[in-house]
This record gives sequence, structure tokens and C-alpha cells, in this order.
Amino acid sequence: MKPLTKVTDVFNRLIDFLAGMGAVLVEGMMAVVCLEVIMRYILRHPQVWVVETSEYMLVFVTFLAAPWILRAEGHVKVDIIYNQLSRRAQSLLGVFSSMVGIFICLILSIYGTMIVWDMVRTWEVDAKSQIGMPKGPLLAVIPVCSTILLFQFIRRARRYFRESKDKRK
Repeated sequence: MKPLTKVTDVFNRLIDFLAGMGAVLVEGMMAVVCLEVIMRYILRHPQVWVVETSEYMLVFVTFLAAPWILRAEGHVKVDIIYNQLSRRAQSLLGVFSSMVGIFICLILSIYGTMIVWDMVRTWEVDAKSQIGMPKGPLLAVIPVCSTILLFQFIRRARRYFRESKDKRK
């Protein structure tokens, strides 16, 4: 097995693992919300931590699943226009959109890391927080998964670039 193939395989497994974690969090969020409905409306004893926990779970799910969705080409496209383009134009549009994604992920990765590091260093806690969790470790998923998404955009750009050079299309 070639080293690059091995790295690609490990990277794909990492993306699958993160998406699986996101799916588990969605199920957990559903359970927590159901628990809150029972506690609030049946037992008349609402829990203060449910809304805040669900908010953070939504952030986690979004960033954990994004690389997997990009790999599956599951992001939104305007098909009515996209399908009217030639294969070459579709590939070039894929290269362009990947380059925009790379730029955005690079910004999220760099500045996200700086902000999260500052939050960890100062042990910043959300002022409206009911549970008092520090924000840094909770928001670390943003720069970490943005970096993984960055590499997936690079893979996608390379694939579309190769497709745009293919004379058979």
C-alpha cells in the first residue's frame, strides 16, 4: 500500500468517525430535549442545563459532520443551473468553490485557534451560562474540524482540477 493511500485511508476513517460522533450527538440531543419536555410539562421541574447543552451540541454536530458531507458532495447546489453546464464548466466551478472553501476554512482554523487558545488561557466562562462550563474546550471543535474540512476542500479541488483536464469529458 502506498504511503499516500494509507494517509488517505486514515483521513477517510477520521471523517467517518467524526460524522459518527455527530450522529450520536444528534441522538443525544433528541434524548435530552425529550427529557426536558417530560421534566418541564409533566413533572413541572425544568432543567436549567438543557438549552445551553443543546446549543453546544448543535455547534458540535455542524462541525463534526461538515467534512463527511463535503466528501459525499452533499452540500447545497443550485441544480437547475449546475446541470445545464458542461462537465468541464462543472469541474471548474467545483475548483472555484473549493478554493473559496479553503480560504474560509483557513480563516476559521487560524483565528478560531487563536480565539479558543485565548479562552482556554483565561478560562473564559459564558456570562449567561447556567452550568459554568469554560467556553474554550467547548468551542475547540470549530478550529479542529475547520482544519479537517480545509484538507477535504483541498482534496476536492484536486479532484475537480483533474476532472477539468480530462479530455474525455
